[in-house]
Amino acid sequence: MEQSGLLFDDAAHEFSAESALTTARLEYSAPTGRGLGPYPIRWRTHVGFSWLLPTENSDPFGVIELGGGFDFMTNHDLPWVDGLSVGGAVFVGGDARGWGVGAGVVF
Repeated sequence: MEQSGLLFDDAAHEFSAESALTTARLEYSAPTGRGLGPYPIRWRTHVGFSWLLPTENSDPFGVIELGGGFDFMTNHDLPWVDGLSVGGAVFVGGDARGWGVGAGVVF
C-alpha cells in the first residue's frame, strides 16, 4: 500500500530477534579522605560480567567490564540528591572491545 509516495510495508522490517542476557556486577566505594570544601569525595570501582545466552541464531559469549570513578557528595545541599558522579569503564569479550565515560546523580 502506498500513500503520498511513502511505502508503509517494508520487508526490511519484517524480522524477529531474540536474546537473553545475564549480568553480574560487584561495586565497592570508600572515602578518599579529600573533599571540595565541605563536600567529601568518594572513589568507587566495579567489575561486571554480562553473558549473552545462546539462541537459535547466535553463539554464547561474555563481556567483562572494569571501571571506576568519583562521587562528589553534596551533603544534601541539592534537593533529593546525595551527590554527583563521574566515571569510566573498559570492556572486552567476544568480538566486543571498547570504553565508556559518564556522569550521573547519586540518590
